[in-house]
Amino acid sequence: STTKTTYAADESHVFQTINDTIVLDDGSRWNIRVTKPVDNNIQRSAIIFMVGMGEIAGRGAIDLYGPHAAMNAGWDGGVQMPDGMKYPIIISVQPYTDSSTAHSAGSIMLYLLSHYNIKQGGVHLTGLSMGAIRWTMIINAARATGERYMDKVTTITALTGAGDLSGDVARGAPWLLGGPTNGPSDTL
Repeated sequence: STTKTTYAADESHVFQTINDTIVLDDGSRWNIRVTKPVDNNIQRSAIIFMVGMGEIAGRGAIDLYGPHAAMNAGWDGGVQMPDGMKYPIIISVQPYTDSSTAHSAGSIMLYLLSHYNIKQGGVHLTGLSMGAIRWTMIINAARATGERYMDKVTTITALTGAGDLSGDVARGAPWLLGGPTNGPSDTL
């Protein structure tokens, strides 16, 4: 049997940006920047970006890289799909410390899902370096209740900069659902 997914035409993009600091139940502190529809009743997919370790120094670093940096450079947040332009909720998160765990990464994701009307099946995580590692840590992690964080995630695109093991120049390596051992194709 074949199922056909239907999509709305081009989505509107009357958005607002919110900056906040969140303290979760586990005591972890996070800066967040959320660009979302002004009408909070509109449910959208979300791109949730986590910064790298070099960007945990201060709130201003939250938009140095990732989708908010692209928006600051002129991108309107739209993603062209075959059925029209889509405007997901764009979220950047920045932990206060480089010692965030799978649980704290999963907890900030659950917090965002419960506060920003993100549609089920529309959670797209991405991160650089430490942010990439923290998101991939949730793949096998579970809450004390047994609920798996990955049950809420549609995709993870983890990007990292890594030193070349041969001692040559540094290179960037895209990771999809984990880190490569001999190249990105090993992770698919």
